[in-house]
Amino acid sequence: MGKKFVWCVNTAGQYKHFEAMKSDRSDAVARSFEERVDGYLYSPGLTWATGRSQMYEHVRNGGYEYILFTDDDAEFVGLSQYEGFRRFEALLDEFNPLIASPRYSWHLNDGQLDLNLRVQGLVAASGCMTALRRDCWWALLPYWGEYDGLSWWNAEQICNRVAAVLWHGATVHFNEIAIENTRRGTYPMSDKCASGDAMMVEMLRPEWRHLVWPHNSPGSFASPPPMLRETYPLTLNEAGRYFDLSHRYWQGRHP
Repeated sequence: MGKKFVWCVNTAGQYKHFEAMKSDRSDAVARSFEERVDGYLYSPGLTWATGRSQMYEHVRNGGYEYILFTDDDAEFVGLSQYEGFRRFEALLDEFNPLIASPRYSWHLNDGQLDLNLRVQGLVAASGCMTALRRDCWWALLPYWGEYDGLSWWNAEQICNRVAAVLWHGATVHFNEIAIENTRRGTYPMSDKCASGDAMMVEMLRPEWRHLVWPHNSPGSFASPPPMLRETYPLTLNEAGRYFDLSHRYWQGRHP
């Protein structure tokens, strides 16, 4: 039987926690965008979205149940990285969400988290560290990188918004484990998520355009009741209830 989890990290060179991502149930893939490192994918000049998409293409047929993306500066709070990786996996085992992230400070600032809850629905997962169950890969991956020249936030925004329409409540946060960024990156962010929001309006059918939550709206990170299931099947026809499937985003995508 194959492994359940595969961890993927974008990094400039040697990732200091690469071995900690691995276990008897977890494989690990790293992509270096500056230095060549033995055993890593190497592709200079890719963005956050295109780098993650490259790793997705590398592992998509590996039989994994979850792909877990992490930024190389994401650090667990109060846990070693090895302990944090294993605790995140244990929570995925326990709750079986479609998409999940550990607690992250910007959701606290938005006032959406109730830290008395172990697991909580949230419209937008944190891209800093995100687990995606294979049921949704066909609709959300590869990340949409068309607007990376304007802002790297757009790809994450489109992923979160498509997920919130098709599987509302299936994105959750695990409030009992937390991560933080250990540095500030420099990358395009001029239009924040405006292009992603505009594309969502463009490809949603008119009667469903009210489901768009612009990045800066009060409901942008709303907390729906968590929808937790054994599986999350969705047909292309069901997606077509909400989206114009002739839109370029959907070309070549199918369960």
